[in-house]
Amino acid sequence: MKTATPQNTFDHMMGAGALSWSWWASAPAKGAGTPGWKVALTGGYPGEEKTATVTYAVVLKAARAVTGNTPEGASAALVRECRHLIFDAEETDFDAASSDELLQLIVFGKIIYG
Repeated sequence: MKTATPQNTFDHMMGAGALSWSWWASAPAKGAGTPGWKVALTGGYPGEEKTATVTYAVVLKAARAVTGNTPEGASAALVRECRHLIFDAEETDFDAASSDELLQLIVFGKIIYG
């Protein structure tokens, strides 16, 4: 078992293009490139915004939740990439859509926009 590193996880979540979707309002990052990185991610349409702090530990917790009990609206790609993130880091290849789904679970508690 080889879990993704903090840097790999940051790159997959913040660098895969998920934040290009219109529902992501802001994502200021602190400590990018360090094991203690964190992003204050705000999303949702005006009047419905929510903010969550996204960290390495938060991403791994969400990925474990996805592999344990696939949430409604989750794609097969999300489930596959979450498994890779936890168990086979070298195979991990989140794209914009799958990283967006995981970030939605973190910020909103469910996949809203599909």
